[in-house]
Amino acid sequence: MNLHLIGFGPVRKPELQKIAAYTDTQQAFKGTRLVDFDDLGRYETRLYERELLGAGAKLEGPAVIEEAAASTLLLPQQKLHVDSFGNLIIETES
Repeated sequence: MNLHLIGFGPVRKPELQKIAAYTDTQQAFKGTRLVDFDDLGRYETRLYERELLGAGAKLEGPAVIEEAAASTLLLPQQKLHVDSFGNLIIETES
């Protein structure tokens, strides 16, 4: 037996919460580790705890931003900033 149901109706959009502005990255700094970036070579790389990076925080690669479900790798020559909603915005220099 199969059942297929389609429903229509208004859905409220979730309200996005802004995170606290905190530009000092020292609180999120966890240490360093040697990381192999394949063709780019090996770099002593800074490690950061993502949940401690506030809005406006800025980092330069190489770096690793760690959290429980994922790690974000910031390559050498890349820059990162945290927006007001906690998104990690990565820019690559050309």
